[in-house]
Parts: sequence; C-alpha cells; structure tokens
Amino acid sequence: MTDGQKRLLLAADPIDLAISDAAARLSGGLSVRLEQLAKREADVRLTAGWETLPNMPARLVWEAFEPGAAAFFVVYKLMHEARSSLPKIYRAIAWHLCSVQPDRFGIVTYREQLWSLLASIDGWPEDLATVALGNLEQFVFDALKERSESDWFCYKEDDYKRDARWIASRLRENASWVQGLRTLRRVQISQQTSITAGNVILQIPQELQTLADSICNQATEGQLRSLAEIQTQIAALAWHFAEKRNWGPCVEESVPLDLLVLQPDGKLLVVAMTRHETNREKQKELRKRMVYLRFFAHYAFGEREPRDVTTVVGFYADKKARHKQWSLKSKPLSHEEEIWSFHQFWKYIVGKDNAAQLVEKITSDAAGILRKKDLVSQVRTFVAGPKKKS
Repeated sequence: MTDGQKRLLLAADPIDLAISDAAARLSGGLSVRLEQLAKREADVRLTAGWETLPNMPARLVWEAFEPGAAAFFVVYKLMHEARSSLPKIYRAIAWHLCSVQPDRFGIVTYREQLWSLLASIDGWPEDLATVALGNLEQFVFDALKERSESDWFCYKEDDYKRDARWIASRLRENASWVQGLRTLRRVQISQQTSITAGNVILQIPQELQTLADSICNQATEGQLRSLAEIQTQIAALAWHFAEKRNWGPCVEESVPLDLLVLQPDGKLLVVAMTRHETNREKQKELRKRMVYLRFFAHYAFGEREPRDVTTVVGFYADKKARHKQWSLKSKPLSHEEEIWSFHQFWKYIVGKDNAAQLVEKITSDAAGILRKKDLVSQVRTFVAGPKKKS
C-alpha cells in the first residue's frame, strides 16, 4: 500500500469502511458455503435414501431430480439457511457498525456474543482486571472463533482478531459491565444449554412473571399503563430482588437480548429485534419479554434510575413501524417510544440520516463482489454435473 493510499484510508469515514468490510464479510460467507457444496452433497447422499424418505411425494421429488437430486437439495438448503440466518446477520452488522464508533458507544454486545462470553465458556475469569490484555484477547478470540465457525458474517481469522481486540479492551475498561455479565450468568438455567433460538434463557421470579402478565393483559384490554409507571415498577422490583438470595418459585423464559449498549454517559439501551410478520400472540409474548429485559437490565448492570434504561423493539429488516396484524381496532401493547421503525433503528446505529440506505448498500455491494465470481455458472455446473449413485 502506497503512502497516498494509507492517507486516503485514514481520511475515510469509518462508517463507509465498515459498510465495505461488512459487504466483504457477507459475500465471503456465501463463497465459503459454495466451496463446501460438494461435501454437503456427499453428506446428503449418506443420510438421504429411499428408507429415509417416508412418504410418496418426498420420494417422488427425490426420484424426479435424479441424478441431481442431492445437489438440488443442497442448493435449496443453502437458500433456506440464508433466510433463517437473517436476524443473526443483521445483529452482527449492527454490532460491527457500532464497533467503529467508540465515541458514541462505550460497549456493545449482541446475542451471539452473549452466548460466547456468557453461556458457553468454562472457567469465566473471576476478575478480568487481573487478566493480562493479551490473554484476555486470546480468551475472547477462542470463544468467537468457536462460535463463528458457521457464521455468515465472520469467516477470516483477521476478523476474529480485530473483533476480539475491540471486545477485550472494552471489557477491561468497564468493570460494571463485566459484573453485569457475571450476574446474568448466575441466573441462567444452565451455563452450557441456556440458549434457544439465540436467546439467553433466564430464571423469571414469580412476582416478575405476574407483573409482566398484568401489564400485557391490561394493554390487550386497552388499558396500557403509562410508560413512566411501567419503568418505575420494574426498577423497584429489580432492586428488591437484587437484595434477595433466594428468589423463590421461578419459571424459565427465553429472553431476546438482541443488542445491549452501554453508552458513554452510563445509560443502558436494550433492543429486541422484531419482524413485520409477527402475529398477535407473538406480539403479546414480546410485550412480556420487554418487561423481562428491563428487569434484568436493572438487576444485572447496577442500580440506575428508570430514565437511564431504555428498552425498545426494533424493526431491523422490514421498512415498517407496525406489526402486520395491527389495525385501528387493535389495542396498542406498547408505547410509541418503545417501538423503533427500520429507519429509527439504523439511524441510531449508524448516526446518520441516510443510515437505512447505507445498510441496504451492504447487500448490493456484496452482490457485486459475488457477481464477478459468476456464481450462477458454478451452481449450474454443480447441479448438472455427473453424479454417483450411492
């Protein structure tokens, strides 16, 4: 790299660089999967046969596509995997964009990092301040690499190292945050299996469950409590349980800790991401889980005034501000301040008015990278190529 190129790189907008890097990571994730098509097809042929296709239509599809049935199935599964990984990809992109803005974000973590740093690591250091920074970076690096083996977004070792360096430095600088992670770990049902659909599974004390149910039921009946009242009640309950060793009867709930942000001013933001297609019953569940999010934000991360904790539902992929099953006759389950549209969510993450367009640019740039590789020809050759009968 020439001196001129280095100067241009240093002068570039960190967000623009992050957008470009995200596109490269995303396209790289698909490239890696295409390189694995042959191995995946071999695995399919080992596990899919006449006796494993229990009904006539399934057997008909398999026979109709022979000799390319397994290859066709692998490509279909690739499309399905891309769709099902959408929330995880967007969470990773949101975190990546935050990580290049240290002045705006003190520390940020999301579901998959919570899983790596909270639930799946044996030997959580009792005091990270006593761990040498290099050892801490290695500790985080190993966790990220193990968790990200099948990640669409992180695929190069340099990515892991850069992310581990950023996370480790902030863990060292934020003792209260580390204490919060340790506190959450203690209330998980199991450190090794406390994850479902990407959510941390936490113990919910009976009083908290009752409060969440009452808030949701009243909202359904058109009597949504004021936001200030909800915030005050939850904070008081969290402080009450912070002084108790024995929580009494508890239930297990999967809590959507999608994005946690400790802001430079000490305020805490917790985001639960949502989709436009979410039905009414799922909306009710989300309303209750928003209560749980606020409770654990207060409980784990130190005594804060209610106004210093913000919990929101964010439309991360749909350019909407409402769920699909909403009408003027529907009783609102949340206050307007608790719902961020697609544009509001990404404007907060990016800090620019054109944030939504920049996020969309990641996909178009990644597609441009992949088009140069002529993936269509690769897939056609793969599907149409000679196949060995198993």
